[in-house]
Amino acid sequence: SDLFCAPFARMARDDAALDVGLRIREYEARDDAGCKRLEDVASQFQAFRGLVKSAITHYSTFDAKAAQFPQRLLLVCTDDELPGAVVGVIAVAIKRAWLHGAMRKVAYVFDLRVDESHQRRGIGLHLSREAERRIALAPYDVEYAYLSVNADNARAKALYSKLGWGACSSRALSFEILSAPASLGARPDARAALGAVERVADVADAARLTAEAYACRDLSLPPDELARGLFGSAQFLGTFRAADGAGSYAALSLWHGSAFTGFRPIRLGLPWAWWARAWPLAAAASAAGAIP
Repeated sequence: SDLFCAPFARMARDDAALDVGLRIREYEARDDAGCKRLEDVASQFQAFRGLVKSAITHYSTFDAKAAQFPQRLLLVCTDDELPGAVVGVIAVAIKRAWLHGAMRKVAYVFDLRVDESHQRRGIGLHLSREAERRIALAPYDVEYAYLSVNADNARAKALYSKLGWGACSSRALSFEILSAPASLGARPDARAALGAVERVADVADAARLTAEAYACRDLSLPPDELARGLFGSAQFLGTFRAADGAGSYAALSLWHGSAFTGFRPIRLGLPWAWWARAWPLAAAASAAGAIP
């Protein structure tokens, strides 16, 4: 995915009005099902030219993720012709973070969704504009905002470029199989030199280790906010530390990443080349299992 960010002072503005009957307001508890429906049909990951696609599914309320931040703002768009329906939503989480050499108020924008039947009517644009307008004012007083866009989502990239956002970086997902540590770990003698892996008992110490490791890097959090937020969360599973006795150490912190959301397949297929390779192996395994 690509990371986009923007200082509010440079954001372009568009005074065009929403279509008649469309309205933007703050999210309410009654919007939960409607917002989840929008998320259910929004493809968040696809591969093999669309043969494999997945969407985000919520295990809790739609606003549960945003509620983990010190401040947040969720806006929905409704249509007078569809009473009770949500046709668009945007979420913003606000925090203090280190950025461009100073501690600043920054906003993380996510979950911008528009119903397929209402796309190309400027709803995404107006939700984004209204979110920007509100978080620039008290009590939010945000200076910078950032968001992540799927690398292949040309429509979203075009929208945020129009809004005045600029691309900051690119990243790619990387997966490791934790059930096979022997193939991933260091040599046995190197692991022995690290000594025992110990759990860091004090949450403040765990937050301090992370703050020291990411000190003054863009979007790093201050220790007090780490302790209250990430490390104070019910989803925090623990921090583990190993030292080599010579002053060097490694630390790892874990969170329950599937507490609020997960991926749900909406299309699952494999290229024919995969089937061509997999079928003989499956047939051989089946035959081997039948041999007495």
